[in-house]
Amino acid sequence: MTDFDPPVESASGQVVGVLATVSESGPTELPVLADTIDPDALDTLYTSARTTDHDLTVCFRYADHVVCPRSDGSIACRPAGGSDFE
Repeated sequence: MTDFDPPVESASGQVVGVLATVSESGPTELPVLADTIDPDALDTLYTSARTTDHDLTVCFRYADHVVCPRSDGSIACRPAGGSDFE
């Protein structure tokens, strides 16, 4: 798990950074995030949720992991397995 500041740091950039660290690879070695989720929409959701004090968690599969950025600034990440999004 890692933390980010949604009004200052982009959720999409932090997701890529977390996966690069977890997979011990460079960000450019990962699949293109836009092939999985719209990075601009993700960033807008988290900036809006943070500035309006709403709780938000969006979980999705990316680079063989389930990634769950939260509006509190945390990002949970675990290897994908099956179809569950716990």
